[in-house]
Amino acid sequence: MAKRSSRRKRRQRKPNVPRYTGPIEPTPTAETSAPTSSNQPKVVKTAAAKQPTTTADFAEEYRYVVGDLRNMMIVTGAMVVLLLTLNFVINY
Repeated sequence: MAKRSSRRKRRQRKPNVPRYTGPIEPTPTAETSAPTSSNQPKVVKTAAAKQPTTTADFAEEYRYVVGDLRNMMIVTGAMVVLLLTLNFVINY
């Protein structure tokens, strides 16, 4: 029989997930490695600026959904009618 691990050990386990360390500074290249004095503050460039969100026209994006739902309902109705018909044919 396999040895059981204690509950305390299971609770103390931590997930194997790296901790967030903040933004990563880009490494200096030959072009940007100009000497800087120690009294100047460091400027960390972030990624691209956030684009303004635009409203989506859901009617345009999902215009095919109504047709698909209608087709699924037709198929479902046909299957129910087929099952009822088979039920009467087989039982009588």
